[in-house]
Formats: sequence, C-alpha cells, structure tokens
Amino acid sequence: MRYAKSWRRITASGVAALIVLAPVRGSAAGDSSADPFKRIACTAGAAPTAVPADPAFPTFPKLPGDLAAHPGIGWEGWYFVGHLCAGPHQFAYQVAFTVGKNTAETNIAVTDLNTGAFHQKWSSFPLDQVSASGSEIAVRMPTGSLTGTLDALSLRGVLPNADIDLGLRATGPALYFGGTGLIPLWGTTTYNIELPYFAAAGTLTLDGTKYPVTGTAWMDHQYFAGDFSKFKKWTWMAVTLDNGDRIALLDNYSTVDEDHAATVLHPDGRIEVAELVPLAEDAGAFWTSPVTGKRFPTRWVVRIPSIDTRLVVDARPRAQEIVRTSAASGVYEGAATATGTYRGRPARALVHVEMLGDWR
Repeated sequence: MRYAKSWRRITASGVAALIVLAPVRGSAAGDSSADPFKRIACTAGAAPTAVPADPAFPTFPKLPGDLAAHPGIGWEGWYFVGHLCAGPHQFAYQVAFTVGKNTAETNIAVTDLNTGAFHQKWSSFPLDQVSASGSEIAVRMPTGSLTGTLDALSLRGVLPNADIDLGLRATGPALYFGGTGLIPLWGTTTYNIELPYFAAAGTLTLDGTKYPVTGTAWMDHQYFAGDFSKFKKWTWMAVTLDNGDRIALLDNYSTVDEDHAATVLHPDGRIEVAELVPLAEDAGAFWTSPVTGKRFPTRWVVRIPSIDTRLVVDARPRAQEIVRTSAASGVYEGAATATGTYRGRPARALVHVEMLGDWR
C-alpha cells in the first residue's frame, strides 16, 4: 500500500497527522435522539461552519476550481451520497454523474430505510446530450443536474418513480484522500477531492408521495487520464461517525497494484492517513444478485490498528445493486450502519458502501 507506507517514514506510529485544511466552528454531531443512527442522519451535515477553503500550502487538486470539469481528461465523476429524514421516515440516496471519452452516465438510487425497498437506475447518454462546465460547478444530463457553489449547490436526480431535488450547503472542510488528493491507482494517478460535510434540504418524491426532507450529503469528485483496463475490484466506504469525524476507506485490487488505505478527517480540518487491514479479509454475509448473478459481501469488519479502530459495517437491505446495461456489470451502492470502537471508544456510524468488480 503505497502512500500509507510513505507516511510511516514521517511518524513511527504509521499515522500521518497533516495540517488544517479549513477552519470550522461548532460541532458536526448534532443533538441527541432516541435513535442514534437517525441523529447522525438528520444532523451530521448541519454544523454552521465555514465553506471549505484552499489550504495554505501547495496541493493538488484545489478548491473550488477543480470541482469544475476537466475537458479532455479522459474520465471524471461527481458522486453524492447521503441520508435524508422526513419525520420518522428515513432514506439513503445516491446521485452520480460521470463523463468519459465517448459517453456520459448517471447512477441514481434511493433506499427506503423504513421499508427496505431499493429503487435504482443507470442511464447512459451520448456526449452531445450532456454539458459539464470547465469554469464552474455545472453538470447537466437528461436525468439529473448539479449546479451552484459550495454554499448553495442544487442537486437533482430523477428515477422513473422518484425525484431527488436538494439544496446543499457545505459546512466543513475537505478530505484529500491520502492527504494530497493524489491516489496511485491502476498504474496511473487519480485526482480526488471529497467533501463529507454538507447539510441537505429539499424534497424527495417517491411513488407519488412528496416528502419534505433534511439530512446530509457526502461529495466525492474524481478525475484521471487513464483507463480501466487494469482494474479488478474495488470497495470504497464513506463513514460518517457520531462524534463528527469522517473516514474514507479504499480497498483496491488491480493487475498492477493493491491499495488498502484510510483517510480520517476531523471537523477542524486535520487529516490523518492510516493503513487499513484489507476489507476483503473480513467480508461476509454474501448476497447474490438475481439479476446479474454477481455476488457481493454485505458485512465487513473495518480494522485500522494504528488508531485503535474496529467497526462492524452491516448493509441493510442486502439488495442494493445498480444494474447497468451489461448483465455482468452491476455495481453495489449500499446504505449501511456501523458499530464498534473508534480510537478505543464506543462508536456508531452511517456508511455508504460502493463495490465494483468481481467479489466472488
């Protein structure tokens, strides 16, 4: 695992404490509730903090400019995942936009956490049906759009039976994966910025019922100039802890490299990079898709020894696969919860799990 090992040259513990990326004020954890997971879902993104700013040292990529499109880069994606509350009703969602060399795609999903129903659709479009600005955050496709600034983003994603229409406001610092936002993957470099502190408010229409909702969003923006020819399988997790910290986890396997890393972001902007015990080692509760035949784990044990962390992640419902055109190309995009210990103390978290590739 490349970058975690390089950070061990700096600290004997294997953890790199980097610098503050952006100032914040207040607590990201919110007030108490009888349902600890609902408390995280409804309040975790709502801290009245500063909009993320560029750090004071040279780094790449940068905010806010690199959230715009990079024409000609090869592949670029804007992913939003999060949780929404409408009174006692809770939902998880994903709205994702990707632009490649020849086509563009949306991946949109809603999980009804009360009933366990999962609604999804993958769509592909020729490039002449989409637009992605190189000077501002403005991505438009037939089934969704993303426009605005970090303190006032508009996010829309449309399914045959659902419409996600949210206003988002950044409330905390940015997470640069690996401490720099430069990830060595598949023989090339992927550029990555994650913004895990967003307050969300708007409406979710599902099966004809329109719900006023509030909640959270986590944005993941990636771009790179390579291709997927060396890719084998990948797991990414976005972990929203009840104490306000965020953890991005990566478990990557390719024909040329293997990476297992955790990046921890604190509400005050401090970032830590730590080595992750491969998630695949403790994966279980496998679920087989009746549509694609793909087999995915739905339970994992997250182990980060250098920060005394062990979390059991459980995806519910099990069936949360976005089905693409090819029968063999389903992608798991699942809402999950986690319980265990973080830095040696009891912890709970809401988690989004993404899995691509062959996990049989």
